[in-house]
Amino acid sequence: MTAAMLSMLSHAASATPAAAAAVDADTLTIAIIIGGTLIAMPILWLGIMRLSSLFGWSGLADKYRFDGEMPTGGQGFTNASMSLSTRFLPLNYNGCVTMVVAGDALYCRLWRLFSYAHPPLRLPWAVIETIDRQKSLFSTIRVVRVKGCATHLLLRGAMADAVEQAWRTHVGG
Repeated sequence: MTAAMLSMLSHAASATPAAAAAVDADTLTIAIIIGGTLIAMPILWLGIMRLSSLFGWSGLADKYRFDGEMPTGGQGFTNASMSLSTRFLPLNYNGCVTMVVAGDALYCRLWRLFSYAHPPLRLPWAVIETIDRQKSLFSTIRVVRVKGCATHLLLRGAMADAVEQAWRTHVGG
């Protein structure tokens, strides 16, 4: 070792108590920031999930909550997308919905990560009042209106086709 390196090591070893306290304060500050983040992020996530459920999902869940297993029969759509609309802008659930179009009802469930305050739904075909088609810029949207509920489901693509076909079969249209 060179003399300069020995000098640096001895200087570091003889650090003053004030310098050591400053290092401890910096370490404590970093620990508080990391700990606070680890506590705050899940609380923030749960708050966002609860708030988002108030834009329609909770209204459907009040009447059509489903606590059983998703049916294995029927036509299933995983990683599906849908929107829920009340009077305000629609809330989009893009790629995080599992839907089953079964003989008795439409079943909807969100991924577990998004399921807080979003229980699974079972919408019997008899409670679906109408399914209307609306043209959007690039596709046709099916607006599913549920009896006695201000929330409308907005569906697209093959899933929307399957839901509309099953509903029309059930209602005889």
